[in-house]
Amino acid sequence: EEESGWGARRRAIGSIKHATRFKSEIRASSGKKTETFVPMTTFGVGVVGYGAAARSFIQSINGDRCLQLRWVVEDDVALLKEAAQSLKGSKVRVQDAVAYDELLRSDSVQLVVICGKLSLRSQRIKEALEQNKNVLADSFISREMCEIKALFTIARRQKKFLSVFMPGRTCSHYTSRMMSCIASSSKIEVERLSPRNEDEEVASRQNFLSQDEIEDSVFDLVIKDCSAINFCCCMRPVTVSASLRRGVDEGVQVSFVYPNQCEMTTRSMARNLEIKDQIFTLWGDRLSSMSREDQFYVSNCDKAGGAAREEETKGKCYRFVQKYGAAQDRAVEQARRAMQGESAGLRSDLVEQCMLDCIHIAHQIISSLQAQRPVDLDYWYYLAPSELLLISCFPLHPPPRFLRRSFLF
Repeated sequence: EEESGWGARRRAIGSIKHATRFKSEIRASSGKKTETFVPMTTFGVGVVGYGAAARSFIQSINGDRCLQLRWVVEDDVALLKEAAQSLKGSKVRVQDAVAYDELLRSDSVQLVVICGKLSLRSQRIKEALEQNKNVLADSFISREMCEIKALFTIARRQKKFLSVFMPGRTCSHYTSRMMSCIASSSKIEVERLSPRNEDEEVASRQNFLSQDEIEDSVFDLVIKDCSAINFCCCMRPVTVSASLRRGVDEGVQVSFVYPNQCEMTTRSMARNLEIKDQIFTLWGDRLSSMSREDQFYVSNCDKAGGAAREEETKGKCYRFVQKYGAAQDRAVEQARRAMQGESAGLRSDLVEQCMLDCIHIAHQIISSLQAQRPVDLDYWYYLAPSELLLISCFPLHPPPRFLRRSFLF
């Protein structure tokens, strides 16, 4: 009976090319539980770029049985050649970025992952959404708030998924213990974790950063480092001060002060724009207890939530590394769930708000660099119309205290 009935059926359906899943049902007549196979739709994915971030996304896409990589386009000639060599023998089309329009017209692609050139990301996202594609973008996509608002407006109008990968914001990347420690710190240092490269060090000694490179590194720093602290502390900085570093580690160093008087210092370099792994060092007398180290130390980096490795514990000073390979897996999974019509576990309005916050903060950091002094931050741009009307009722007086909010929630 096993061979002729259920067993034969399982083997026959198991030979189907597309992935399948079980669906449990209880028959009304007999009351017995039965399992039937339901074919799972496979979604085609096109990736723009082949840098470190794009390769990490490709690894996450290949690990999802419901996603199939179909296109890779790249602007850089060297990276294009590397992609062609790496994907040789597969069914993936590797093309110069001039073929991006052809990618968007392809019916075999439902999701577009946007990496590649920073200056072209917002335009490419807009074109993808207008072609009814779902979009997952890597971190920094625009310097202008109006562009961010326009992109999310198009996504809502087209009823398509649009998300931006940011450390912390895509959920499940920090344990409650790690968030508690970060939120209770008096001082935080964040450093981007990247391998040293002698050729790049020699080049950095010879060439100063251009103004565009400096500003790109500022936006990158805010979206990856500042947004992570904002997420863990549920608040936004009220003061920023920035300075330019020269030499081997040329880049921007920024200090943020939060409403609870916590000070966070971080720095970013132009050559680290695609690096997301971070080293956190926390200080403070009110630092949360580390009695439950098992929640703080995760040895398996394949778990959803990444890996946090405790390097040093001396008194009231903790140090750990946060990796984001698993976070990118989660971001890809959210995009796939949205295309399947399921809950993605992600609110696009909060992603949009976080992007607006980051752009606003980045512009104030640039102002601090130019003025060479600290700059205070207000967040009036995000007030609701009713709150703006209330402010107009107090033209000669400071606005009510609850309107001068720096807290996220």
